[in-house]
Amino acid sequence: MYQILHGDLWFIRSKAIGSAANLRVCGASDEIAVAYDKEDGTLVKHGTATAVRAYVDTLRSRLAAASTLNPDAFEIIIVSMPVTDSTVAELNACMETTGRVATIIDRLGTMAPSADEFPPARSTVPA
Repeated sequence: MYQILHGDLWFIRSKAIGSAANLRVCGASDEIAVAYDKEDGTLVKHGTATAVRAYVDTLRSRLAAASTLNPDAFEIIIVSMPVTDSTVAELNACMETTGRVATIIDRLGTMAPSADEFPPARSTVPA
């Protein structure tokens, strides 16, 4: 579960805030992202936008190198978003509910941004 603590985004692995099991993900001014399979809405990766893009690039390279798999058969969608209370809540909901991520763009587009939130989320479908 992700949580904003002291201005940074943390991945909380246990109930004890500040325990060694918790991982600082990024600062509040960074972007987070999700990657999912367009066909079935499977969540493929979540985290910082940079890490998610790198993971998807590596995945696509591996699929292209596999002689028996067609990399075009897998359309992975990457959705980047700012770190805000509402986007973090949505990211957590996508992690908890199978298939929810497939409609994340619709929900992010309807969120009313607060004064301190950044521009709206965006989707990228690299070639």
